[in-house]
Amino acid sequence: AIKMRKMSLASTLKHHGERHPVIVSEYNNIGMLLFDQDKLEEATMMLNKAIEVGTAVHMARRVDYDPHIAIAYRNIAAVYLEQGRLQDAIDANGESLKMNRRLVGDEHPQTQVSIGLHRRYLEMLVEQRNRQN
Repeated sequence: AIKMRKMSLASTLKHHGERHPVIVSEYNNIGMLLFDQDKLEEATMMLNKAIEVGTAVHMARRVDYDPHIAIAYRNIAAVYLEQGRLQDAIDANGESLKMNRRLVGDEHPQTQVSIGLHRRYLEMLVEQRNRQN
């Protein structure tokens, strides 16, 4: 599956160039496939690339939000959590939450997912600190 996605990415890059919104989804999809295969470092690189490209595309278009960027932030939070990087997970999910709130508000399902994850991550942080004391 990863090989097919990478072939799709190469084709999309050739056709559209790197600064195209569809590229964000391609990097995000590959990142999550790598995550599912427990290739966490590679997943982190792909998801960071999705965020980097998405940010550049939308800054150039003077748009400050794209749902694919918010999803990439939420996905990289899951990778960070798996790597034991709880604070990074909280920060990344916080970016996703901030973006979703700005565009679609608190009642939107994507925002609700980020809110639920944010609460859970904060609970985990409290548990972690309690164990350390």
